[in-house]
Amino acid sequence: MKNEIEWESMASRHPYFVENISKERILEMWNESAEKYSADLYGHLKEEIVGYLTSNDFLNIDDTMLDIGSGPGTFAIPLSRHVRRIDCMDSSEAMLLRVVQSCKDEDVENIRVYNCDWEGYNPIVRHDVAFASLCPPTNSPKSILKMDACSKRNCIYISSANKDPDISKDIWRRLGKIYSFQGYDTKYPYEFLRGNGRDPTLRIFEEDTHMEVPLDEMIDREMRRLSAYSPLSQDDKDDVINVIRSYSTEGIVCLDRTVRIGVLTWQPDRH
Repeated sequence: MKNEIEWESMASRHPYFVENISKERILEMWNESAEKYSADLYGHLKEEIVGYLTSNDFLNIDDTMLDIGSGPGTFAIPLSRHVRRIDCMDSSEAMLLRVVQSCKDEDVENIRVYNCDWEGYNPIVRHDVAFASLCPPTNSPKSILKMDACSKRNCIYISSANKDPDISKDIWRRLGKIYSFQGYDTKYPYEFLRGNGRDPTLRIFEEDTHMEVPLDEMIDREMRRLSAYSPLSQDDKDDVINVIRSYSTEGIVCLDRTVRIGVLTWQPDRH
């Protein structure tokens, strides 16, 4: 219970909840970002994660897999060669259009797409594997148990295990915001499953990254990100610019961080 209370408290600090953004607006934001959405967050870790999943019996060639909140098919496309079929489910039509196009580009024929909201999904038929990667709607005890109910053999849940980036924390602090993404740390569903009689495995993948971004580009990026959550006054904009400038040298913002991705696997309740 303590874990669930802490999990809920941390998850509630996501900007979507702090600013009380509607589901309709969140869906609009995903549709608007679909064309440029990329898996850059994973860096080289995506290939490592795919290798880990395909070499440890989490997936079998005869499996059907449900990819919950599939996005543009970040994992569905590479994993499609290791299972019989993948059903990509997402509430964003624009994301699913990217899945369809990627299937055409890469001659993938065993992926089906479903425009469906996870919260409204009724798992009448179980897939062999229930899979979710960086999917905010699955980040709750209720949704973890729903994934469990969707699976006959294995569940795979991937999320960030990062601390909030220093530059973001400094911007949020300057604006008086209590934002945090740490409620998506994989440790929370891991501890929840252990407390509910499962025997989950948590593997952390790490990669040190270095980014050099032109100052103007970084300012524009952060302004667009923040204004999607809440309108920015001129004073707010000035504060954002001042924080970002403090990270820059000769017009370049240098960011060093360790990307940590948690891969959580478990067998569902078979009763």
